[in-house]
Amino acid sequence: MIQPSRVFMIGTSAGGVSAIHNILEELSDEVTAPIIVIQHLPDIKHVDVKTVYPAGPGRTVLEVEDKMPIEDNHVYFAPGGYHLLIEKDFTFSLTQDEPIRYSRPSIDLTFESAAGVLGKSVVAVVLTGANADGADGLVKIRAAGGVCVVQDPNEAEFREMPTAAVERQAPDYVVLLKDIPALFLKLRNGGAR
Repeated sequence: MIQPSRVFMIGTSAGGVSAIHNILEELSDEVTAPIIVIQHLPDIKHVDVKTVYPAGPGRTVLEVEDKMPIEDNHVYFAPGGYHLLIEKDFTFSLTQDEPIRYSRPSIDLTFESAAGVLGKSVVAVVLTGANADGADGLVKIRAAGGVCVVQDPNEAEFREMPTAAVERQAPDYVVLLKDIPALFLKLRNGGAR
């Protein structure tokens, strides 16, 4: 497996379904890098991501399975009830270890594993949510040379998560939700902050 030049990672919780939908709906076909979504869902909640989220031409939307490779033109969703990790061979692994911050999947845990494997290739985004998950993960992403993006807390449906992220790690970008697709286009090829 070859490491992608850029990987976009999005962490969200309450209010995240519509936020992710809006991003994917407006995302340019020129953004071909993998997109990995870590969204808090109850363990028993199964979401048919293919019917909920728009794929766009040439892009596949799917729920992660254990040992699945990370590939361009894919939008991956962490399954409810599992932590999602990035392995050194650029595949996913799933665990049912204890919840972190009452959450499984844990955004912090996924961001931390991505920082260790993907380093400066990562663009990590924290969106709407009602806890502080993702804030510590952004610190790891920044330390590894990745780019940190946070939805403007003033417009987030649930502002606790983006507020915690801004307070814990000064992000490279604090943006309105509607501006995230254009930012992904700007950063798609591993460009500078």
